[in-house]
Amino acid sequence: MRVSYSALLLSSLLYSGLAASGPIDLLNEYNLIVFNDLDSQSAVEGHTLVMGNLNGTASNYGTGSAPAGGSHPALVIGGDLNATVQIENGHNAVLGGVNNGAINFNGSGGSLTTDTSGYNFPQIQTDLTAYSAYLASLSSNSLLSTPSSCCGNALFNVNNTVGSSESVFAISASTLFENPYVQAYDIDFQGQNPYAVIINVAGSHIDDAAFTANPIGNFTNSAILDVIIWNFYEAETINLTRQLGGHLLAPLATLTNASNLKGAVVVNNLIQRALIQQPYDDSFPPVSGSYPVPAPATLPLLLIGIGGTLWCQRRPRRPSPAHAIAA
Repeated sequence: MRVSYSALLLSSLLYSGLAASGPIDLLNEYNLIVFNDLDSQSAVEGHTLVMGNLNGTASNYGTGSAPAGGSHPALVIGGDLNATVQIENGHNAVLGGVNNGAINFNGSGGSLTTDTSGYNFPQIQTDLTAYSAYLASLSSNSLLSTPSSCCGNALFNVNNTVGSSESVFAISASTLFENPYVQAYDIDFQGQNPYAVIINVAGSHIDDAAFTANPIGNFTNSAILDVIIWNFYEAETINLTRQLGGHLLAPLATLTNASNLKGAVVVNNLIQRALIQQPYDDSFPPVSGSYPVPAPATLPLLLIGIGGTLWCQRRPRRPSPAHAIAA
């Protein structure tokens, strides 16, 4: 019996259209990704993706980007705009909701479009949340040392056998951000050259308001900050009053930053009160290994439809009611 595979072909085409860029591609393209709402009174040097509403007073986007070019706008908003924003260097903007504010374009060629169909927001959120969970699952191979009395430096010690692989730390928020004995913190590479330094931070509510330590040494080197990933994989709220260098992943958290951040930033909500800077070389470290990329939310429905189609084509035909009566 002949079986038609047109449904399978159709599903593969639909799947490829629904699939989003991988996590590394997204983190290389966007300086800031916010799953829900952004409330900003500052600027983002690179590209920004906001799935919910953009609120606040006035904010700027693409301030550090090269003049217009590339395939992505400097600002994408899935929801409403409730603020005044400025798009720099001739870049474009995309707005999916209602424009209750104002968009000003600085530089020739910048324009606004309202088509967000090319952005699979739920899939992007799912992929990046899964990626953060994957990083959190990596086995720790390096240690953080902190002073036991006032006052001294905290030191991230890269394991001396890491080589060029990734260095992974597992710390609690209280160990560093709530430690009154720490006056500064640095990282010791011990002659190793890891392509990524992953700092997995446990803790639901993180507040550095009483944290007086400053980054020193290697934590002030822009090139080194490019390989550092702060992964707040379970945080629900983060309040940062002091500078934090390196990429920041907090897919479940509402983040408030009162000082500059440097690197790719992924959060659930953001109350932005200071600059978000681009990575030094505009790249996110490609952490090795295989991480789960969940299927699009619509894929189960597609598979059900495919199964039904193939089942109907393969099962024996029953006589029509007219034939049954005639028999």
